[in-house]
Amino acid sequence: MIWFRCHVGQAYSSGSLLSLQAGDIEKGLWLAIRALEEKADLARRMAFQARQQNRMLSEVQFLERAQEAQSHADMAVATFNGAEASQKAFPESGFEPLPLP
Repeated sequence: MIWFRCHVGQAYSSGSLLSLQAGDIEKGLWLAIRALEEKADLARRMAFQARQQNRMLSEVQFLERAQEAQSHADMAVATFNGAEASQKAFPESGFEPLPLP
């Protein structure tokens, strides 16, 4: 069995390391997507308020920001889903094993 050692000395099997890293990456990606969606939602609410106050230029700018943030979130979801499908079809680890002393 191949083992990996981190910078603080903990040892992991290849399977457990892959699982931990995949989970951390997925969690980080979903957090980023959520932040983008919240940014888009906030910009839409600010555009609505700007419209109520007859600040048309601000409304347009907020709507553009909302559209950009939502587009980035949608692109991240599509990329993630595509990568997930690709990994299921072509499972490759991409990790180089480091032998333990």
